[in-house]
Amino acid sequence: MRVIQVNGGLTQLMDAASNYSDEDPGVTGTTTAAGLKWQGSITASIEASLEKAWEIASDFCGLHKFVPIVEVCERLKGRNRKPGCLRFYTLNSPTGLPGGKRKGWAKDKLLTISPQHHCFTYTLQGSNLNLEDCIFTWHLEEDRDQAGSTLVNWFFDLNPVKKSTKEKTLSDMSELGYNFIKGLETAATATAATATAASISIAPNSNS
Repeated sequence: MRVIQVNGGLTQLMDAASNYSDEDPGVTGTTTAAGLKWQGSITASIEASLEKAWEIASDFCGLHKFVPIVEVCERLKGRNRKPGCLRFYTLNSPTGLPGGKRKGWAKDKLLTISPQHHCFTYTLQGSNLNLEDCIFTWHLEEDRDQAGSTLVNWFFDLNPVKKSTKEKTLSDMSELGYNFIKGLETAATATAATATAASISIAPNSNS
């Protein structure tokens, strides 16, 4: 996995050692009718085809299949991969989650999904992670600079978090996104390797 751009944090996972400030161009904010919104994003290239990456990432109720820190993911309402689908999942992270907890839970509602454009958006409906009014977007596209790879863009938008700084929250959220994208790459490459091994095992033996 090659991280190309990070907005909003992830300093502990990259070479840059200094903390960013409000003046850092990587920290973005938007003023809305409800007030300031904290935003961030990660763009990374993963070694997986666009088709395989999309197949795994768009499985809205299969988060536990590719994100190691997700223990359980269940469909509560609606149809998987369809707008209106509601999922519930639990998380367990040794390094901590947004809100300072090591274990957490969340409910997400799928708002939009476009297989044609390889993107989907969902909103946080509830959690114990001290997050409010969160909207997340995944957008996948072919990496034109690396054949057979996929560019993954993960965006988040949320209300200012109580009892936390913008820098801390955006860094925590970016680390969460990093785990999601890294898990996607691992799952996609493992699936591809399994498929290759299966095709070899059933290939006719030319010596027979």
